[in-house]
Amino acid sequence: MKTYLTRSTIVVPLWLMVLWGQVQASQVVIEKKNAVVWSRNQVIKGSIGALTATTGTLYLNGSAMPLSVSADSKTFAVPVRLSDGINSLVAKVDSAGIPRYSDTLRLTLGYKIRPEIHAYAAVSDRSVTLHAAVLENPDSSRLAFSWVVDQNNPTRITIAGTSDSVASCLIPVHAPPGEYYFAVAVTAGKGDTVWARTMITVDTLHIKPFNIRTDHARWIDSAAIYEVSPYFFVRNGKFRDVQNKLPEIAAMGVNTIWLQPITQTTEPYQGYHVTDYFSVREDLGGEAEIRSLVDAAHKLGLRVLFDFVPNHTTIYHPYAQDAIKYGPASHYFDFYQRALDAGTAGCSVRTEGMMSFVYYFGYWVLVNLNYNNEEVQRMLVEAARCWVERMDIDGYRIDFHWAMTDRKPELAKRIRSALKRLKPEVLILAEDFADRAVTFDEKADVAFDWRSLGHGRWETLFNGGAATQDVSAIRASVTNNGIGATQGGKVMRFMENNDTPRFIQRGLERTRMAASIMFALDGIPLIYNGQEIGVPTHPYEGQPIFRADTSIVSLDPAGLVQHYTRLASFRKAHPSLNGARCQEFEIYPNDGTCAAFYRSGFKDSVFVIMNLGSSPMTSELYIPTTKINLNLSKTYYLTDLMNGQVFSSRRLEDFVILPVEIGAFSIRYLTLAETPLTITAAEDTRTPARGNEMPKGCVLSQNYPNPFNPTTEIIFQLPMASRVSLKVYNLLGQEVATLVDGMRQAGTHFARFDGRNLPSGVYWYRMTAGDFVRSKSMLLLK
Repeated sequence: MKTYLTRSTIVVPLWLMVLWGQVQASQVVIEKKNAVVWSRNQVIKGSIGALTATTGTLYLNGSAMPLSVSADSKTFAVPVRLSDGINSLVAKVDSAGIPRYSDTLRLTLGYKIRPEIHAYAAVSDRSVTLHAAVLENPDSSRLAFSWVVDQNNPTRITIAGTSDSVASCLIPVHAPPGEYYFAVAVTAGKGDTVWARTMITVDTLHIKPFNIRTDHARWIDSAAIYEVSPYFFVRNGKFRDVQNKLPEIAAMGVNTIWLQPITQTTEPYQGYHVTDYFSVREDLGGEAEIRSLVDAAHKLGLRVLFDFVPNHTTIYHPYAQDAIKYGPASHYFDFYQRALDAGTAGCSVRTEGMMSFVYYFGYWVLVNLNYNNEEVQRMLVEAARCWVERMDIDGYRIDFHWAMTDRKPELAKRIRSALKRLKPEVLILAEDFADRAVTFDEKADVAFDWRSLGHGRWETLFNGGAATQDVSAIRASVTNNGIGATQGGKVMRFMENNDTPRFIQRGLERTRMAASIMFALDGIPLIYNGQEIGVPTHPYEGQPIFRADTSIVSLDPAGLVQHYTRLASFRKAHPSLNGARCQEFEIYPNDGTCAAFYRSGFKDSVFVIMNLGSSPMTSELYIPTTKINLNLSKTYYLTDLMNGQVFSSRRLEDFVILPVEIGAFSIRYLTLAETPLTITAAEDTRTPARGNEMPKGCVLSQNYPNPFNPTTEIIFQLPMASRVSLKVYNLLGQEVATLVDGMRQAGTHFARFDGRNLPSGVYWYRMTAGDFVRSKSMLLLK
């Protein structure tokens, strides 16, 4: 053992000297623990114990700053401003001429220091001035500006003054209508570059600059969303399994996919137990796979929404665990709510270790973040920005948005504003009430239909209750309970989602009816994965929805995929179905089981009539022709998009009172135009997505619906390319229709039979493909 000789010639062991030095050093203590922090401005507090000193030094990354010690409490507090990355801090005081040091504290700044820029446009006639307003320049750096034009704009635009904070351009007189995007790159002195983006909208009469507070991009008006639960999309699913089925999803006519949380979680399930906002779930394939999925979706023309969870983390989040372990000494002690307040009705408080948490709905592992903490706000803003910047996603569905609206509406505005500055066309879909104005007000673009139909309300429709009650619920939804449309907001309609039972349990006929209503209403329709093939299991059961080696459409025995595809095609073909206007009109007689409303746009009008009763009705429609912009000198035609029936007249007033037959549990879409529309009765030759297993043999399915009036659909499958004949015969053996006659590729195919010109009765359809011959009967009822 080594020893050292002191002045008193006492031999002291080395280990004792080291221990004594540690005791002396430990008297200078910094209260904070090592942490990731979300503000540059921190206050470093500490104490010196029994040491005697009134001044000292705090070293921040090696730079010294003075430190004052309170004579009474022997404590100090020093405000500091952190730099990018890891910041090292050490406190030092001289006591009796001997320097004493604290342990090193390491604070890592959770975000990159950068300027904050707001790009916006001002319009005068056809002249556009582009501004890059500097909201924040943290280090007062010299900034360089560079404006660029989006190459996907409807026509080429030249910018003058591209290297200034203010630039300009001229929109040509004959510029095509549409949205024109402009972006500015701003480079700070140390070389870091940030981007901001804005747009203008050009139509035949006006040029309108984007108002970040109130506006949304046009694509949102025509959005149709498909929600994905990656974890049980297929058994042991990965992001690549979702990507493999994107072509089929896109073929249904949706233009947006919403992915449930993709970030790190302790729960290998739906993913709302957040443990890291900035990392991707490895159990689903990691960052490379989700990036590939997003890129593939964009190539197919699909927008991508991620699920964002700002209300809470799991109690197993590193920040929560740090607070449990260290209590007030943890940097994260104030990151979480510790007591109930006016915005936490229905919540509870639970104590774990040295920390108390507020949690929602009995989910004690989901603990509320403290929105009053500026660092929490900054962390959530950075988390939202992260995925738009890293993967160019197109927006978010924001979980528990209603809690943020109630607890800290300013935070909801801050998140939306930060995202719209990055990418003005992003969609903010709020899990919130669409019928209250406060939900929107600079916080969201779209919200849930929770009051009249959504989140449990659809569950009561067509479920054995009185049809008059179902009609009342639909009318309440159409009219927003008599209040009218919420200013500046859109509603998302859904029969089912990740929280609700499957609607198919009410029967196939009612499911088709409800889907038709959902797509006819104003707002944005949602299809939850599996809904299109009639999956019966509740999402909470976590059962696999699809099979990795099998196409979606081949798992659909009832033709629901084709039904949703047709409904989506109506919205694409008829712009009025994407507008905000949805108004009732009169129908007589009406026993309370029928409802009628119309959607009117600049180019077309669609009249929707529904019968929720179990008996057919013939009613007179009082079509509000005086409220629609029509030319009285022209001939107009009403065409039923569902079955192709055409009503025509040279006198517009003939449409004011129009007798129409409405079948039981049915809906009619009547579109008014100057020419009759042709409703195609040809087959749909879609095939499974590449890479999915083809059918193992020829299959001819029973037609649906059966009995039918006047159209029905027939599905057949081929294991290989074959010449196919599919014909329809009456009971006398006479051929009445040829549906298919020619070569068809391997896969699943649809053919539609139109019997409107045939009498009621039994018919046969016969399919021949090589050696395969099958016949089935069907019943036409009129």
